[in-house]
Amino acid sequence: MKTVIREMGWLALVVGLLIGVAACASDLETLVSDVTPSPSTRDSETVTAHITPTIHALPQPPFYGAGTPSLDERIYESDIVVRVSLSSVTDDLLKFKAIEYLKGSGASEISVHASTTGRNTSWDGREAILFLTLPKSQGTTGSSDSSSSQFIFTESQAVKHYSGNLSDGYTIDTRNPAWLPAESASGTTGTSGGSQTFITDTQSPTGALSPVISLTDLRSKIAWQEVKEGVAGYEDCILARLDHEQWFRNWETHYGRAWPLHQFNARVNSGTGKGAVIKASGNYNLNKYWKEWLTGMDAELFSTQVVDNDEKPGNGFSSNITTARPLIGGTYNYMFHRQWPEYMPCNFVSPRHRLALIVTVTAPTGTVHEAFFDPASTSLGVGFRGSQGTLSPASFTHGDVSSSIVGLGWENGKVMLALSPYVSLAGKTLDFIELDGTVGLSLRFDDGVSDGESGTVVWKVDERPWESGDELMIRIR
Repeated sequence: MKTVIREMGWLALVVGLLIGVAACASDLETLVSDVTPSPSTRDSETVTAHITPTIHALPQPPFYGAGTPSLDERIYESDIVVRVSLSSVTDDLLKFKAIEYLKGSGASEISVHASTTGRNTSWDGREAILFLTLPKSQGTTGSSDSSSSQFIFTESQAVKHYSGNLSDGYTIDTRNPAWLPAESASGTTGTSGGSQTFITDTQSPTGALSPVISLTDLRSKIAWQEVKEGVAGYEDCILARLDHEQWFRNWETHYGRAWPLHQFNARVNSGTGKGAVIKASGNYNLNKYWKEWLTGMDAELFSTQVVDNDEKPGNGFSSNITTARPLIGGTYNYMFHRQWPEYMPCNFVSPRHRLALIVTVTAPTGTVHEAFFDPASTSLGVGFRGSQGTLSPASFTHGDVSSSIVGLGWENGKVMLALSPYVSLAGKTLDFIELDGTVGLSLRFDDGVSDGESGTVVWKVDERPWESGDELMIRIR
């Protein structure tokens, strides 16, 4: 099954894309570049079952085969990943001293059969990482042992489909970078330190010269690919990641820039209740729910949830990004992330399956100030004062006077608001907005007792209007 999946290449990605488009075109329009479609995730068994003559007729994208193999693909396709130093070169034979086997095992002295005509010798004096495969005469992939000493350079699927201008070979300036030289010629020969770095390519897909990877990070990549016993779908997950990474590597190489971070803009009125939908994803049919989460400075003010009336993902579900509480006027920025089911066994989180959200919240005309209000037990009763409770932002300007709310609380049948410096809010109203967006309490400043000397306004409110731990917002209008 692994061989079938690796050979399907672009065809399998197109099948997955068509399935995704059929499921939710509107969602893809948001997440996908106008230049070219993004590959949808796919289940390998499903993809195999859905290949048809019509699919075979689909054109390849302009970037197909543009990139050299990703580092993860080079690792996966290799029987051996070994740190070495070059010993000697004869016609079509390179001999190395093995310093450390990172994947697989072999002899302390190894030979690699490859063309030596016109090869680049610039890095011969440096330690190197080699990606190697056993010759067919010695056995099948994965059968290396400590006695193996004869190898060839790994040639992955991406090399076979390469359509760029790089020449044949095995050094980092060729289409098959299977020999990674140490970044420094001095290095730390013979040691196993993890800080040593190796050049992975002469140029990254986006144009960065001589990108490197540390020995520590390379070991981590190799360890991640080791199939975890008892984890169903782990190797399929690895394959899905390899296809995903190569697709974007090809795209970025062809266009010479990083895959763009897509942005979604939304607008909502301030004070709208919890659960207001910011973005809705369409209907999907999967064998398992995906995972979604939010990050960023304003992420806690929003939430994401799967929407399904029967808890059966196979017959359709959707998801919504919603407000987690009523929002005050302003602009909010956060990031939405999604992990598809096939990436869960190996816990692959794609940096491309994310969306930047910018939400503009507009307050009603005539609003003087809005703030989040999370009451707690304070010296002013239940409310906010100093580090007790939350009221943010506290500062506002009315007329030509800048002031701050330094206290707000209920105690013994009274609500007290403390301002510093005091500013008259005659003719204005203080609203307390509940989680559901309703106004739980409205206090006219003209009905309160104002004391400019103490900087307070006091109203008579018999019943306590909020509890410690409530999530409210206030609006002065």
